[in-house]
Amino acid sequence: TKPDAHRAQLEQELETAMIRLNRDPPDIYFKRKKTGGIKFNNMVPLTKMGATPGDTVYRVLQEYRIHNCEVVFRGDYAIDDLIDVIEGNRKYVKCLYCYNKIDAVTMEEVQVLAAQPNSIVVSCHLNLNMDRLGGRLWG
Repeated sequence: TKPDAHRAQLEQELETAMIRLNRDPPDIYFKRKKTGGIKFNNMVPLTKMGATPGDTVYRVLQEYRIHNCEVVFRGDYAIDDLIDVIEGNRKYVKCLYCYNKIDAVTMEEVQVLAAQPNSIVVSCHLNLNMDRLGGRLWG
């Protein structure tokens, strides 16, 4: 539907602008060192990094010309999360999707939109759900 396409486009644009919506920063310890080579450790099995996660991490670090560092994965994360930690310039923010003009669509469409995570439906014209919107924003 049209709102889904707009939402996906906005999320993609923000992802490109280094803003991560409704996600926590990855729990990956990363510290550059002067000597000692690359030390890699993981606290949990890494299922999103391929068959050999250690080799994958080494290749990513070589791409960034990092030859001495310590990396510890405290969760199951993907390569993109490691890159986010290495670059260190990503922002993780919470987002609330607000769908207006619910008085102009059917009740079934309103229920579908309201059931989506981090979403709220309102009608400014009829003043519907405005108090709940204020509570979600400031509460």
